[in-house]
Amino acid sequence: MAEAKVEQEVNAANLVQRVTQAWAEWIKSVSRSKPKTGEPFVQANVWAGQYSPCARRMFNQMLYSDELPEFQAETLARFRRGNDRERDLLADLRQVGRNSKPAFTVIGEQERFALKDRNGRVVITGKTDARILFEGIHGGKPFEVKSWSPYLTQGVERFEDLFENRWTRRGAYQLLCYLYGANESLGFILLDRPGLPLLLPVELWANNNHKRVDEFLDKASIAMEARETEIEPDFTDDLAECKACDFLGGRCMPPMMSGSGARLIKNNEVAIALDRISELKEGHKEFEHLDKEVKKLLRGTEFGICGNWLIEGKYQQLTKLEFPDEATKAQFQKVDPKGKFVLKFFRVGAKKEDPKDE
Repeated sequence: MAEAKVEQEVNAANLVQRVTQAWAEWIKSVSRSKPKTGEPFVQANVWAGQYSPCARRMFNQMLYSDELPEFQAETLARFRRGNDRERDLLADLRQVGRNSKPAFTVIGEQERFALKDRNGRVVITGKTDARILFEGIHGGKPFEVKSWSPYLTQGVERFEDLFENRWTRRGAYQLLCYLYGANESLGFILLDRPGLPLLLPVELWANNNHKRVDEFLDKASIAMEARETEIEPDFTDDLAECKACDFLGGRCMPPMMSGSGARLIKNNEVAIALDRISELKEGHKEFEHLDKEVKKLLRGTEFGICGNWLIEGKYQQLTKLEFPDEATKAQFQKVDPKGKFVLKFFRVGAKKEDPKDE
């Protein structure tokens, strides 16, 4: 009987693994944004969802996005869930509009737009999710629906807050570009959240938003000029932007990060270990948090039962070194300028743009 139970558990685990693997393969097959033709994919211009303060990065995105690693199944699944959620929010919004005062309808879904630079050249293109047409108010107001991670939006209370994070600011620039191109002064962005979603008004001529679009246009124009002349734009001096860049260490290595102080480490074992550290990091953080919380709740419990768990605890002796005052403590302290070595790891060249942000 015991052997049959073990065999059943083994078979069940094997079935779960196979289903999960099949799901991952299916996600990959249905999530391909463009057919594999054998020819490198080159963008005609910058997409509105690709804002960056670095023109060189936008240049590389147009020409070399195919060189970046493919999305993993987990990432593709998150994209799919986000897309599904955005469609659900749009459907809900249509229902809400019937009972709202003033009533409104959702129109003009997936309208494309194009922005030109001072030379009349199209440098930014994109599409907006839809427009809201309010009863008694002339013209439909553009809006975007975003289903970002709750960790990105939990502190957002106004449109300005979206510029504080490099991941959310792309969506903010995307809507501003549409307002600018459509000559609309007012729009909205709808953020998915646990409970009720958050609808934020967006004013093009407030808080220097129109200047943000001008800056984006200037950077995109530089990137387009480089694409046509095949002369790469200058490096950015924004180190934070470099650390988050998809092309760092591949197509791009700024002098400030590749000078005499930078050591090129060709060790595949170290690279694999760093990848694994990145995979385990989030789980490790969760473990530390839960471990700390449980131990705090159970402090003083010498014997107990909780669910399937038997809990045993005991007090142990702890020896502390205490000084009567700070002056006495300082006499026994020694500062070693190289006594501690701190390492930080930043992943480079491992991300692609979300294809739906065109």
